[in-house]
Amino acid sequence: MLFFYKAIDQSGNSKIGYIYAKSLEEAIEELAKQSIYPIEIIEEKEGLFSRVSKNDVILFLKNLGLLLELKIDAKKALEILENSISNKKLLIAIKEIKYELTSGKKLSEAFKKHENIFGKDLPILIEIGEETNKLGSIIQRYAQFLEESQNLISKIKSALAYPLFTLITAFFILYILMSYVVPQIAKVFKASKAELPFLTKGLIAISNFISLNISFILFIFLSIFSFLYFIKRKYRKKFDYALLKLPIFGKLIYLRELYNFFSYLSLMLNCKVNFKRAIEKALDLCTNTYIKEKLKRVSKKVLKGVPFSQALKEENFDELICSLVLVGEETAKLDKTLESLSNYFSTKINERITFLLKFLEPAITLFLGIIIGLIVIAIMLPLLEMSNLV
Repeated sequence: MLFFYKAIDQSGNSKIGYIYAKSLEEAIEELAKQSIYPIEIIEEKEGLFSRVSKNDVILFLKNLGLLLELKIDAKKALEILENSISNKKLLIAIKEIKYELTSGKKLSEAFKKHENIFGKDLPILIEIGEETNKLGSIIQRYAQFLEESQNLISKIKSALAYPLFTLITAFFILYILMSYVVPQIAKVFKASKAELPFLTKGLIAISNFISLNISFILFIFLSIFSFLYFIKRKYRKKFDYALLKLPIFGKLIYLRELYNFFSYLSLMLNCKVNFKRAIEKALDLCTNTYIKEKLKRVSKKVLKGVPFSQALKEENFDELICSLVLVGEETAKLDKTLESLSNYFSTKINERITFLLKFLEPAITLFLGIIIGLIVIAIMLPLLEMSNLV
């Protein structure tokens, strides 16, 4: 439990801070040992929706790894870092870890209680770091992996954010035009009793349909999304295979899956995790079931004694992947080779994102230009005809 306290010390100076203890009585007792006498002490509770961001975790682990590299003991390193933590949930976790260390537990054991924040694999890597006396460097490598993965996710989100925002804004404007502007102009055309061009009649018909059936249209869209969600759950493998066949986006999904797998496998092997455990952990990062099943078959073959490169080749992975893995096996530097391979996929993803932006922006602009152009023409044609009659 984490307690916030207001207190005075032996000299009568005011003090405020946090202390972790199993009970209120233990917190008061611990403060008394430090000659601090609480005036007010309150248990800090996590907010209902409190969460720890990836960036907070990455920054904490990078700094922790650095301090451990500088030969500062774990308890002291946590004391230094907790003063700079603003996230309440993360602060509580650090206080609890420090308390466990004071109780005589290892750092790996203390971190196991906070897998919901730091992940299931960090305690395993910390345990290896404790055994090999490379704790600081291993935590820093893990933080670097998280940072690179987070940067990649941010780039993909940023690449999709602008086109998505443009489309949503454009459809909102089109809805306003079709539901409010066009009906008003249609009244003018109806009053003139002039023969309307086919394009204008079509525009008015669409406008009337949207105005009268907006609830039905929304229902259809929700039904489509619900159907796709159902299909995804029931036929996950076929759905994921179809995703890989999508133009432009399919290749991006494929590259992202391979980047996650090979970068994490490289990290695990670099930290001296045995191959069986390393490949199992790397498979957990795959979200596309079609690729995951292919890699699972690779894993089973490797565990039966088939060389990794050969198993990849039998599952029809790219020749470049198979060749680089073979080089890693022959030189006994598989972890370094896989690291180079993950860097290659990272570069390819960045190239694909750049291409995506170059393609999507003009494509969306052209599409919207055609739609708006047709609306303008449909409105202007009868107006021009009416002016000619006058």
